[in-house]
Parts: sequence; structure tokens; C-alpha cells
Amino acid sequence: MRREPPALATTLFRCLVANDSLDGDLREAYAQGKSAWWYWRQVLSAIIVGGPRRSVLVVRGLVFGWIVLRVCGAIAAPISRVVMGGWVLDWMIVHLGSHPFVMLWATQLWWRPVTAATYLVCGWLVARTHARSADIILAVLMAPVLIASALSTVEYLVTQHRAYGHVAYPNFEIAFTMLPFLLFVGGWLATRSYAHA
Repeated sequence: MRREPPALATTLFRCLVANDSLDGDLREAYAQGKSAWWYWRQVLSAIIVGGPRRSVLVVRGLVFGWIVLRVCGAIAAPISRVVMGGWVLDWMIVHLGSHPFVMLWATQLWWRPVTAATYLVCGWLVARTHARSADIILAVLMAPVLIASALSTVEYLVTQHRAYGHVAYPNFEIAFTMLPFLLFVGGWLATRSYAHA
């Protein structure tokens, strides 16, 4: 049975170095008995030495993505607060009264639409400006955002449980932890619109 090298190392090599002959040599050496540690060292060396252009593009894309995410977030915060948490909530209270959706909107939903739009716009801009490396840039950009989202959700759930003995709408809160995946949706929309242009 042929041994397959570590999948993550192979993916990083193909994304950042993209050298088919070296990829074949490394895979062959691994299949003949070299260790996973050896394979990882070779891949990291190849990325550092042989893939500077792609690595620079990825780093540039990440910096650009973080800047766009921060700028969009700064623009979105007042829109969420004034429009969604103010005007829209006021309209709902006047027209829907004490409907359960009004409470859900007031506690959980008011800032989610603008946050979702922020992720979509950021993913779209990163993919449009860094088309060749968009997948890896968006994945590396999304990972810490997703982790931060999960940690803040856990913190919110624990705080609510300690304060009130229960959590209002916990399923919604947990589901909204996945909003950072909209970075990929925005990237997909950009590549799709780019392909049709």
C-alpha cells in the first residue's frame, strides 16, 4: 500500500510553491519511507525558499483582508446601532407589539444582517483583488475570525447562564457563530461574477 504524505502539508505546498516536479519528488521520498517530520521540514523549506512570490501575495492578501474587515466593521457598527437596533426595532415595536420575533430581534438579530454583509463584502473584495490566492487567503483570514466568534459565543452563553440561570435563544447564538463562513460565500460570488465578466 502506497503511503500518502500529510494532507495539510501537501495542500500548503501546492498552494504556496506550486512546483509539480518537486512535489512528485517529495511524495516519492515519503512513499519510500521518509518520516512525516521530514516531509513537513521539506515543505516548509520549499515555502520559505521556493515560494516567495506566492507567499508575499498571500501575506499581502491577508493584510488587505484584515484592513477591509476592520474598515467594514467600523462602517457597519453605527449602521447596526442606529438603523437596525434603533429605527427598525422601533418600527417593529409599533407595528408588531410584543410579538416574540421583536424580542428575538432586540436581543439577538439586530446587528447580524450588517455583520453578515460585512463578511460578504470582505470576501468579495479579497477574491476580486487576489484572485489567484483567494482560497488560501480567505481560509487563513477566516480561521481566527471563526475562532474569535466561537470564543465570544461561549463567553456570552456562560455569562447569560450565570446571570439569569438560562440563555435566551441559545440555538440562534450558536448558529450565528458560523457567520465568518460568509467570507467564502463572498469570495465565491466574486469568482463567479469574475468568470461571467
